[in-house]
Amino acid sequence: MNEFKFYGTALEKPTLLESESGNKYCNLLLSVEKNYKTAEGKDTDNFKITCFKTIAEDVCEKMKKGSRVIVKGRLQENKYLKDNGEPSYKTELVGERIEYI
Repeated sequence: MNEFKFYGTALEKPTLLESESGNKYCNLLLSVEKNYKTAEGKDTDNFKITCFKTIAEDVCEKMKKGSRVIVKGRLQENKYLKDNGEPSYKTELVGERIEYI
């Protein structure tokens, strides 16, 4: 099973972008609290989550900095070639469902 679920806060308002092939997408920067406290208080992780097509349009319309959301999605691995021709891989978080709190 390939899925994740984050509850967090948007660190910025997402911007709708378009790929070279004409597909719409946006990158959502989400701050998610960890389950434990450090000596300085609560600690967080920041995740970049990519949304596509109508989900991206909806996110860019409704979400603003500070919005609290639950994001459900999947991991996606992208393969590309480095300048020297060697293959390299990049794991991406893809948001497939957004719930606004």
